[in-house]
Amino acid sequence: MAQTILGDPWIAQTLEQRRIAQRDALLSYLSQKEVMNCAPLTVADIGWSGTIQDNLARLMPDRRLIGHYFALRPQRLRLPNNEKFGFILGEQDQYRIGRRLRFVAPLEFIATDATTSALEYVIEDGQSRPVMDELVVAPVSLPAFSILQKGVEVGIVDAAFLTLPSASLARSKVLKFLEAPPLALVNVFFEAWRDDRFGGGVLRRGAPPLCPKRLLLALVKKAERRALGIELAESGWPWGLLVRDMPFVAPLLRRLVLGFDARL
Repeated sequence: MAQTILGDPWIAQTLEQRRIAQRDALLSYLSQKEVMNCAPLTVADIGWSGTIQDNLARLMPDRRLIGHYFALRPQRLRLPNNEKFGFILGEQDQYRIGRRLRFVAPLEFIATDATTSALEYVIEDGQSRPVMDELVVAPVSLPAFSILQKGVEVGIVDAAFLTLPSASLARSKVLKFLEAPPLALVNVFFEAWRDDRFGGGVLRRGAPPLCPKRLLLALVKKAERRALGIELAESGWPWGLLVRDMPFVAPLLRRLVLGFDARL
């Protein structure tokens, strides 16, 4: 169906006209911000794929771009003017470590604020400006969220004064945070709205409670195990869900899942 729609001549022409207009407006905006004066262009982000950098590399094929990421998954797209490096996860790391670090929603949740995203760019009076998204879902009004962000900010500043930054130490702490989180933090995560329009195309809040009976069935039935795995993954934080709904058995389940390398 998508190929039929996108293959329609009128739709294809309209999309191409918009693409060209947005490309020119974005290039103009980057030029206004003196980005074009940098060589090479450097992108820094939390990760995990580097989509923004890939888009910039397509936009400016004659410019060299270097990306520095907190974590970086193996790359499917290879562009000659594109280089990427990951701190706690890079392409040279083991596949299993990448699987353990793939649930990044809690990290993105902590890093969010009231700053909105640019939806498009328009040129007015010879100047290009971004049109910002009016929807703000960051839980900046929650006192617990403010305390959380302040603690993370202090921790980052303290870590910046380490004599020898350690990727292995940072990775172990992130894995502990993701896989054995405190209940208070989990409750803040599932209480707030989360913006997953870029990834899943939806706004998310909470997650259905886990049923012990379903968990037992998943241990013996492949179909149930797959269905439960999908449900856990869609929650955004499987380990957090286990801590929220089954706090007493969560440590044992975590050891079992990691021990058998279960495909959540």
